[in-house]
Amino acid sequence: MTIREARADDLEALVALNAEIQTLHHQALPQLFKPAAAEPAKAYFAALMGEAANRFLLANADEAVAGYLFCERRERPETALTYASRALYIHHLGVRPGYRRQGIGRGLMAAARSLAAETACGRIEVDFWAFNDAARDFYAALGFVSCNERWWQETRA
Repeated sequence: MTIREARADDLEALVALNAEIQTLHHQALPQLFKPAAAEPAKAYFAALMGEAANRFLLANADEAVAGYLFCERRERPETALTYASRALYIHHLGVRPGYRRQGIGRGLMAAARSLAAETACGRIEVDFWAFNDAARDFYAALGFVSCNERWWQETRA
């Protein structure tokens, strides 16, 4: 397995990998998540790749793209109530089904830890939807702990 920074010519691979994640989310919460659609996702990812705080990492195995990680460096200024902080926020982590349980996700997260250290981020943050037990188990196995809960209630607007 190799992990490298994604380039503009990797856009098709990123969109294909994201389609699996998007489909999972759409199936669980169709009122919130749109069905996977390549062209809108391609434009969205291209715009995200152009932002300095964002990074996309690709994992290759067997000469194929096996997974990706999309993260963002977030800086929060000091306020009257909180200290300034810098964190690496994981937006997406996806591994193709045929490559799961082979260390691809762990490898991508190891690369994210290195990136956090390089960019002086004091922590790595991630969130996931409550239906995603696989994500919960994965991050817990890596030593992540819950520090905040976000609840919601749908209303008829």
